[in-house]
Amino acid sequence: MLFKTTGILLETVRPYTGNAFTDSFSEQDMRSAHTSDLVVIDAGNHVGFEVFENRVIVFFFTGRRQFSDHFNRNHEYIARAVAFLKDLFEYRLLRIAFYKRERLCCEKYWLLYDDGRKKRHIATVRSRFANPFCSSTTRSATWHFDRAAGVFSNRQPKHPDLRAVEVVDVSDACYIELFCKNSVFSYTVMEMLFDSYSGQYYWAPAENVFPSGLYDTREKAVAAAREALDCRAKLQ
Repeated sequence: MLFKTTGILLETVRPYTGNAFTDSFSEQDMRSAHTSDLVVIDAGNHVGFEVFENRVIVFFFTGRRQFSDHFNRNHEYIARAVAFLKDLFEYRLLRIAFYKRERLCCEKYWLLYDDGRKKRHIATVRSRFANPFCSSTTRSATWHFDRAAGVFSNRQPKHPDLRAVEVVDVSDACYIELFCKNSVFSYTVMEMLFDSYSGQYYWAPAENVFPSGLYDTREKAVAAAREALDCRAKLQ
């Protein structure tokens, strides 16, 4: 680690990542001959930051933000980089890709806040010039940092009903919530669905599944829920 700023930024992301990032090391930027510290947090989605003597570059997917103070040499840019990293890992990231026919021409990124603030545009990436008269389409995806996996994901984490006495995993995209009242069991089947508007996977009650009955044992409730899923699979 060559720069003190690198340690500050590592401590900023540690509450979210632990030690999940790939590595921290120094490298030589051959274009500018400036030595830097490079930290890769999520290699698959190209998320991390690079620290130079008087600037910081935060990169995410295909976007990037640069923080620097080349003129007055104060450390305000470090505070701005810290604040941006916190927002990147705390809130959701919306990516919208713009296509002309099937050719990607532009990508835009926004931070989506959960505290009532308006979404914040943080980057625009232009891939190529395109004929403005071609038909255009957009594709969106919403990402968040999955602390358990240590990577960015567009799948929402599980939030089981607090009244459930047990959660039974069926698959990565399906689970059963068990409820018990007066020694009588019932269930709800939850599954992962996809919202094409936001480009995000979310949990919701399973569609086209027989509703729960009342059962005198946990085992009967679980068996009934699995049977309901099997019946749906046969009918599809």
